[in-house]
Amino acid sequence: EQAEVDPAVVLGGEGRAHYRVQVGAVNDRRFVRRFHGREEVPHWFGGGTMRWSKDDSDLVLPVVPGKPFTVMLRMMVPEHALDPEAGIYLEGRKLAAISQAGEQTLEVKVPAQQGDSVTLTLRCKGWVPGEKMPGSGDRRKLGIALYSITVKSEGASGEPVSANR
Repeated sequence: EQAEVDPAVVLGGEGRAHYRVQVGAVNDRRFVRRFHGREEVPHWFGGGTMRWSKDDSDLVLPVVPGKPFTVMLRMMVPEHALDPEAGIYLEGRKLAAISQAGEQTLEVKVPAQQGDSVTLTLRCKGWVPGEKMPGSGDRRKLGIALYSITVKSEGASGEPVSANR
């Protein structure tokens, strides 16, 4: 894994108005904290890459100061990860609930920030596959599988740029 780099330095200018992070792909680590290692998503499950969150993981996202924005999280939520407190938080305040199991895209509206980056916390119920799935020897404490993060500032248009470059 690479050394952590401030994502606001890497993604500058217009790029931070509308971008996508492919989680689990090269250079994703600067945007995710306290996640498990990169994994390939099986082809029968759509292919691509992902990371498992823990029960308390962070997303560190460059933003355009002074503009509200929307974060779209493409993810798979196991039933085991659901909990009344599951959701996306900003400074301890729940912005969006994670309330259903299965593959989904969660839309999170985030108010304008003063700085050029924001840290959102993903909280859910931690679970251990070895305790929930017969035959699994996986002892990691997992949360949800996160596939991608798309950030779109108010007023941005067009296709998102790749933040993994």
